[in-house]
Amino acid sequence: MGRKNKEYFKDMHQQTYDKLTGMQAFGDSKKEDMKYDREHDTDTVSGKIYSFSTYKTYWKHTKYFIAWMKQEHPDVTTLKKAEKFVPEWLQTRVDAGLSAWTVQTEAAALNKLYGIKADDPKRFQPPKRNREDIRRSRTDAVRDKHFSVTNNDELIKFCKGTGLRREDGYRADETDDLQGYENIYGSWSGLLCTYKRKRRQRAYKSYHRSKYGADRSKV
Repeated sequence: MGRKNKEYFKDMHQQTYDKLTGMQAFGDSKKEDMKYDREHDTDTVSGKIYSFSTYKTYWKHTKYFIAWMKQEHPDVTTLKKAEKFVPEWLQTRVDAGLSAWTVQTEAAALNKLYGIKADDPKRFQPPKRNREDIRRSRTDAVRDKHFSVTNNDELIKFCKGTGLRREDGYRADETDDLQGYENIYGSWSGLLCTYKRKRRQRAYKSYHRSKYGADRSKV
């Protein structure tokens, strides 16, 4: 005999995966759906995930919740019964000292998963995000020990003027549209082109020294 309800014999991991993948609406227009909802008094937006990166983020953070449920409440085996533990889980994340940004992301993931509306009185209220609480990239990091402020002066000025991060500056091209930035430090396109050229020159000189030593006659 077959089981009467096979859905309940999927573990929570599979139940969550099925629900989130069922929300995928990559390529749909969120703007158009919001317009439709306003005109017809419906709510199609809350049941869709429009971006693949958002889907990946939500899937990542819901898996943390599932792992915690298996450890703290192993008797709960369905996604529906696990919903009442969402506030408890998110509070443990706050108590663990996670940033407001992380907690809000995890709350958003679970709100999407369970369709918890913004006006729901049971909706968890994560801490507010404050600029002064940002800790990431505010102090020297071990990964930056090799980075020379002197040798990368042009890049630093470029990033400060445009607001780009270092990796964005690396990926940018001198043909990119940087209009509006010229008034800060002159021609940003020319500056970036100069920086990339100097970077290639330094890389070549470093390679040459490692191969030929101090003999500059072969440069």
